[in-house]
Amino acid sequence: MTVRSLIQVASSALLLVAISPRTGSQTNASAGTPQSVNYCDLTRTSATYDKKQIRVRALYVVGFEAAYLYDPSCTANHTWIEFSEASDQLTDPHVLREFRRLLKSSRQNKFNLSRVDVVFTGTFDGIKRPAVDLKLRDGKTFKLPPIGYGHMDGYDYQLTVRSIEDAKSVAKKTPW
Repeated sequence: MTVRSLIQVASSALLLVAISPRTGSQTNASAGTPQSVNYCDLTRTSATYDKKQIRVRALYVVGFEAAYLYDPSCTANHTWIEFSEASDQLTDPHVLREFRRLLKSSRQNKFNLSRVDVVFTGTFDGIKRPAVDLKLRDGKTFKLPPIGYGHMDGYDYQLTVRSIEDAKSVAKKTPW
């Protein structure tokens, strides 16, 4: 076989791969699409969503040593928020401007915290990191408790935000 015929075979094979239907997880266009979930359901069944891409609406609170989601309609623990490095680029510029404007304007309260009603997409961590047994030099064991997320490991869950899809003001009468 000549070099020219090898190039033609390789080109044909690449073309077939490019236009052929894909199988398995590659065909699932929704594999990369975040699953929409209610915040109360998310925290109630957190293990179900652990390490998954989700979309959630809740109230975002940020201030000194605080950055978390909550929903006043449920008694769930708060979810610590981290933003991915690409979140600004992956968020529509108009939504990002509105989000930032609302953060600034909502800070005028007795707690010096900002609150915004948001829709975030991102990766959810719904299981605390396990307890660890440390072997000390004297042979004794020291048990470290399960580790949470956020400030002083005080949060049971974490959402690493990929993008902000919506941002609205929070009514002043909404419970903290």
